[in-house]
Amino acid sequence: MADKTKIVSGAATLIVDDTNIGYTRDGLGVTKGFETRDIIVDQEDVPVYTKVTGQSLEISTTLVEISLENLKIAWGEAADISNNTLVIGSRTGDPIEFELVFYGQRMDGEYIKFTVPKAMVSSSGEGRFSRDGEFLLPVTFKAGYDSTLGGLAEVEIVESIS
Repeated sequence: MADKTKIVSGAATLIVDDTNIGYTRDGLGVTKGFETRDIIVDQEDVPVYTKVTGQSLEISTTLVEISLENLKIAWGEAADISNNTLVIGSRTGDPIEFELVFYGQRMDGEYIKFTVPKAMVSSSGEGRFSRDGEFLLPVTFKAGYDSTLGGLAEVEIVESIS
């Protein structure tokens, strides 16, 4: 039976490595993906079976609060912020992993909370200066497999956020 108290309404909160990234625009998207391959046989003209060969989880949002900390996160930078300066492009090699926690409140007052222990920036969109708009920075994170968790992320319903 339908339960309107389980509707999640309102903005989500995104925390990256204990940093609340602040204001966002157009919400926070969560996409669960599947990689598949079709099994084709000579006797049929359609696949007789589709096998799942992989899974993915992507989290995307657009940052409105532009700080050095948020730029460091959105662009996956390794450099430390020193003297109010961030050096961009200072590291190559393995992507930087972040822990993501994001949540939203349901109408019954409880929260749906996602924890992604290992996530990396998979893309950053264009940030544009404009005379009639804000500098917005789109960012997408891709979840990585966490062997301790045994998966990509954990989702739970909690009464409060601590």
